[in-house]
Amino acid sequence: MAKQRVSPTPRSNRVTSRPATPASSDPAARPSSAARPSPESRSSAAPRTRPTTRSAAAPARPSISPVTIILGLVVVAAIAGLAILLNQQQTRPTTASKVDVPVSLSEKGIPQGTTPEGYAFKGNPDAKVVVEDFADYQCPHCGTFATTVEPRIEEEYVKTGKIKFVFRDFQFLDRKSPTEPSPMGDSHRAAHAAYCAKDQNKFWEMHDIMFNNQPKQENRSGYNDATLEGFASQLGLNMDQFRSCMKDKPGEINKIIDRSMNDAKGKQVQGTPTFFVNNRKVESGDYDTLKAAIDLALGQAQ
Repeated sequence: MAKQRVSPTPRSNRVTSRPATPASSDPAARPSSAARPSPESRSSAAPRTRPTTRSAAAPARPSISPVTIILGLVVVAAIAGLAILLNQQQTRPTTASKVDVPVSLSEKGIPQGTTPEGYAFKGNPDAKVVVEDFADYQCPHCGTFATTVEPRIEEEYVKTGKIKFVFRDFQFLDRKSPTEPSPMGDSHRAAHAAYCAKDQNKFWEMHDIMFNNQPKQENRSGYNDATLEGFASQLGLNMDQFRSCMKDKPGEINKIIDRSMNDAKGKQVQGTPTFFVNNRKVESGDYDTLKAAIDLALGQAQ
């Protein structure tokens, strides 16, 4: 084992971790400032244990990329825009957009009229075959029939004078209950508009334009004043007369609707559209089914 080398320097200048001897009262025995260890000699001495103190630094913040910021702004703008749009839809009245105006029955050469009970019909008033269509203006299946099947029936059987086609009200989708009507509901208001148009010989034109522009949802004010007046205007109706009718005649029109509804119950009508061909019930609006029933009735009527 190698021996520790001893420096020839006096004891008072040796580098130690503590004084070699106890402090003496003799001033000559006390180490002078020159005898204190130098920085160089401190480094070779045993390290002192000191508590490490750090300044309280702020925690590191996660960095946010510019792309993330932009995407966040886009999302916020989209949400704000959607909120504005929904608010406008809730507060803005619905108005009828410009639609194709149906060709009038007079231009088609098809007669029209009113039954003794007050129901509108088109076709030969003396035809031996009568087809009754029980429908609701909000009914999607009624809309499908009116826009796809009825034009074919009209061309083949109504225009040729073979049948009389009658519209019967079964306005049930806006009723408060099976026995309590809703005179100001969408189904009834649409029926009112059709009857007010009938006063100006435009029942079937109003019938067609309403079914062609049927609201997507039931009982959401799809047939409001602005929409119905828009339809009437596009059909060329006298608007003062139409507005007066809508305001003053609901009671009279509802009597016709209620009469038709009661008759439908007696005929066991369960839904719309339901048809009667010479009083024979046909519960399908399919063209082939209705055509077969009409042809059978025509054959029996000869």
